[in-house]
Amino acid sequence: MAQIKEYQGQVEAKCGADKVFDIWTRNAPKVSNMCPGKFPKIELVQGDCYHTPGAIVSWTYATPVDGKHESTKTKLEGIDEKKRSFSYKVIEGDAMNKYYNTCKVTVQIIPKGENCSIVKYRVECEKKSEDAPDPNMYVEFFIGCIEETYCRLYSSA
Repeated sequence: MAQIKEYQGQVEAKCGADKVFDIWTRNAPKVSNMCPGKFPKIELVQGDCYHTPGAIVSWTYATPVDGKHESTKTKLEGIDEKKRSFSYKVIEGDAMNKYYNTCKVTVQIIPKGENCSIVKYRVECEKKSEDAPDPNMYVEFFIGCIEETYCRLYSSA
């Protein structure tokens, strides 16, 4: 059986933690508006709202390798309003089907002043084979999206 490996990254966002948390948990389609080159389409496919555990969201994204559009579906497993953290499980998608047996993502947003926060991103994956790419490229992709998104958000706030 393959081993589950963990990949992490973090970035400083020039935006308050509550605002970052709100967009990624309650208003995910705004990410598509703010970062259309990376996430051209985001939609709720099951559940009443994006921030309810069990909600399933479809994400269309430009792959980190070649920019081609792929899709994935995630299921929100948990959300902690006080700690500004949430976790979701990737339940299907192009990369998931090809390379991974399981994949879980945890995001935490930590305040660092009124207009600044630290966004921590952790991915735990079980590869289907040793030849499967490490998901660190997805960590870097997410971190890049945070940088791009919150530079725009901060400058328009």
